[in-house]
Amino acid sequence: MQQADLGDPCRGMGHRHELHERTVEEIHEFIRKESPSTHIRTVRRGELTDKHVHETDLVVSIGGDGTALQTSHAVGGDVPLLGICSDPTPAQEQKRANHAEQDVRRSTGALCAVTRENYQEYLAGVLTGKLRPSERTRIMVTVKPAGAAISEMQRLPWALNDILVAHPSPAAVSRYRMGLWEGREHIRDHGEAATSQERLVRENVRSSGLRVCTATGSTAAMRSAGGLPMPFDTPETPGCNRILQYMVREPIDVQHGVLMRGILDPDRSLRLRWNSLDGAIFVDGSNITYRIRMGDRIWISAAAPSLWLYPREPWYLIGH
Repeated sequence: MQQADLGDPCRGMGHRHELHERTVEEIHEFIRKESPSTHIRTVRRGELTDKHVHETDLVVSIGGDGTALQTSHAVGGDVPLLGICSDPTPAQEQKRANHAEQDVRRSTGALCAVTRENYQEYLAGVLTGKLRPSERTRIMVTVKPAGAAISEMQRLPWALNDILVAHPSPAAVSRYRMGLWEGREHIRDHGEAATSQERLVRENVRSSGLRVCTATGSTAAMRSAGGLPMPFDTPETPGCNRILQYMVREPIDVQHGVLMRGILDPDRSLRLRWNSLDGAIFVDGSNITYRIRMGDRIWISAAAPSLWLYPREPWYLIGH
């Protein structure tokens, strides 16, 4: 039997790394030319923390969607984020009917407003204040380890796309008790001491886990699993960005089936008690993994601070 030639998986990686480094240098020079008084600091993706973003006016992520997601975890408050794709798929490759001929190692660039080929005009608009970022909801996840006090609750980094609560092994069953709660005070505090909370429904679940996404992440893994794309804030759909979508993955045994999938309004939250020996919370894919154990309690809501992200369609114009 003749084996197919899959080629060298590392072929071209050195050239693309050089292309990325050259893109960083070109953007540096462009900013210095357009705004000479601007102080620029370059930080490698794996080294970025919220301390680098402190007292910063703008964060520019150069890479792909993975770089933009990891960068977003360090960005809070009113600091805007601009994603620039340094290795976009060439136009001639996009036109190929045979997807097998396309290089899937490249990022989609869904979180990048522009690419290395067309960033100049857009970045100039950002630096002059002509363009404004859009508000994107992020997911707040808080974990209370079994037997721990409320003061020992752990707050995970805010998720821009989605979170997955599941067993670390994809072949294992995830067991948990799941409840839908309502009450703004509870949402804000993520603490059991809140008095305005009200449990609407609760059931025990055995499945492959639970996925929750924002409008930004609704076209990623959630859509592949059968979820619905959701619009984020636009002039035509104000306020839509505060809604989350959740889905139980491959349910095996449920009591009522009420909470298998649905929409999470801003004044509601999901609360889980983990009933498997081992578990994990995956934040924005594999970027961040937080291990959980039996008895841990998990709060999930849209109470995290928003991220101000420059969109691909720059309809946020001053005076629009």
